[in-house]
Amino acid sequence: MTEEKYKISIILPVYNVEPYLERAMDSILNQTIGFESLQVIFANDCSSDGSGGIIDGYASKYKNVSALHLKENSGAAGLPRNIAMEKATAGYIMFLDPDDTLYPGACEAMHSTIEKTGADLAGGYYSMTGENGKLIHEKAPAYEPLQEGLHKIPQMLETAIKLMSFSTKIYKRSVIEKNNVSFPPGIPGQDTVFYCNYLLVSENMAYTNEPVFDYKIRSTSISNSLTSKFFLNISSCYRICEELFRKYEKEKYFRFVIDKALEYYFTRLLDSDLSKDELDKIFEEWKWICDCYCKHNITVLSEYSNTLFCFLKNGRNEDVFEVYNSLKSIRKYTQDLTEAKEYLSGQVDNLEKALSDVKDARDYFNRIYHEAYEIPIHKWLLRKIRKTYKH
Repeated sequence: MTEEKYKISIILPVYNVEPYLERAMDSILNQTIGFESLQVIFANDCSSDGSGGIIDGYASKYKNVSALHLKENSGAAGLPRNIAMEKATAGYIMFLDPDDTLYPGACEAMHSTIEKTGADLAGGYYSMTGENGKLIHEKAPAYEPLQEGLHKIPQMLETAIKLMSFSTKIYKRSVIEKNNVSFPPGIPGQDTVFYCNYLLVSENMAYTNEPVFDYKIRSTSISNSLTSKFFLNISSCYRICEELFRKYEKEKYFRFVIDKALEYYFTRLLDSDLSKDELDKIFEEWKWICDCYCKHNITVLSEYSNTLFCFLKNGRNEDVFEVYNSLKSIRKYTQDLTEAKEYLSGQVDNLEKALSDVKDARDYFNRIYHEAYEIPIHKWLLRKIRKTYKH
């Protein structure tokens, strides 16, 4: 197959995702656009499980699949994605995390939308599934108010930023190459940087009310590794984004990138087991984001995060760690109460079901008893015999 026949290059960064690869690959094989129209590029970031062997197997089986292997682990998906983009030959690029799956019509819907509208990027929505396979949201709530059609980026920028999931989009390779849009290597949140950069060099965006992928919440993902390095690198991600918005004279829109950031990551800090020295470094690093919140008049709604935010904003560094420990205890107590409530609620449901079963059984035996009691025994037996030997 010549490279002109590939409509979309799909890039998948790979790191210790052996249990998920088959599902992801099956979702690509089953695309209605036709698997032969897709170029699939896996980029393995030195996985220590069997992921590397699996993607090598796909590459040997299918001529439109490539398996790239980094020599050293880069620590995040940015560098693998950059290397894979260099190998992309289709006019359009999509990104898929290998623990997620594409809906069967995703590629066809994205390709059709961007072709018909001529937009710089096009997108749909995603669903959310827990690790147990249970559907959490058929359609991610943020996408509910969005209207189908072509939208100009200057007017759409705020909404487009809020719809940060870059994996629900299809991108023009020409826009990426012309503007040197890439992922910062080695840090979490690199997809946020890529997406913001791409938006800032785009003129318009098309939206179609179609599902693109099923996002599987996974507790072992990089974003759930609550290390000191993770929190410090997240700060670096937002610094890069701020520089991009300043570069393109759109700094006022940066507030929509960091909005809710403190609420989310300060709460995640409470779930970590970091030392005082580690926390001191993190709080010191995150002061600049506190300053951004003040500058842009962003409100911190979460009680946990707002308390830490107020102490940092007022320069009371010596009290932050004590406050942090108090909040951590309160959060743990609240979580324990929530778990206990959920457990007791489940027990109540089980008891109610058991009582319902007992009631149904009682009603059944009462009915049989009364039927037998009300009919003279010889008539009842005669009726049973006639029914049995009717034919």
